[in-house]
Amino acid sequence: MGSPISNRPDKNGRFQYRVDALGIDESWVDDAIAQAGGYRIAEKHKFPARVENCDYRIGKLFIELKILERDVFESEERQQKIIRFFVAEGLLDHAGAGAVDSKKLPPATKKRLWDITLNGIQGLAKKANRQIRETAKQLEITDYSGVILLINKECESIEALSLKRYTQYVIQKEKFSSLHYVACFSAIPAVAPGSDPIIGFVVSDIKDSIAARAVDAIAMAFKSKVEKALGKKLESAPDGIGPLNNIREDRSFTHGSTTVTLASGSRSAIEQNRDKMKSRTIE
Repeated sequence: MGSPISNRPDKNGRFQYRVDALGIDESWVDDAIAQAGGYRIAEKHKFPARVENCDYRIGKLFIELKILERDVFESEERQQKIIRFFVAEGLLDHAGAGAVDSKKLPPATKKRLWDITLNGIQGLAKKANRQIRETAKQLEITDYSGVILLINKECESIEALSLKRYTQYVIQKEKFSSLHYVACFSAIPAVAPGSDPIIGFVVSDIKDSIAARAVDAIAMAFKSKVEKALGKKLESAPDGIGPLNNIREDRSFTHGSTTVTLASGSRSAIEQNRDKMKSRTIE
């Protein structure tokens, strides 16, 4: 049996993008959070029907889980928005016909492209901020930290480091009062130049030592569960390694008479133009 993760095609010429052996779902996360010393909020606290609470708590850290179960480019509405953007940029004709290769876009255009394709992240972060705020209010806790835990289960088009940085950018831009940090885990292997496949768990730079220890405990629990499922130790991506690319080919979508090719390296605009804050990778 070969490795559960590989950046080489199998005998049928297909790449193995996902780590199906993990079987990630909410119960999988419940177990990891419990290993880290936390619990699911709804199991220990009752709230009024109008209150939509967050998912987990570890000490003073409140955690809202969001699982990405669909690639952003599978949305027809988002494809239409991308095409309208390219028409406005003069990259397609007025009817939206033609072809665009994202590898050839200038950095500013790439940045705007990812603002459009990842606009769903803003909604997820806004909701997480509200859920954490309402949970803390109901429990009458004022000294707390909020983290959104994003698990990339199916979205091949972005890897953990860029997802973390973009979400961090959204939190800073919107100045969310109850959402302070981001933790991103990807079940889709990524590669950096010269590296073996990596499964990424990346987090914000957390200055609060209590919150940092709680997030570290979650990361260690995730790592332990993944290594147990795969039967092997995993590499981590060191800081400053540069853009990570998911193990996938360039992909395209066709809408009417338009073809858009989305290169696997096109996320580099997020690395270069977004979050200037330091990040760290759990080892």
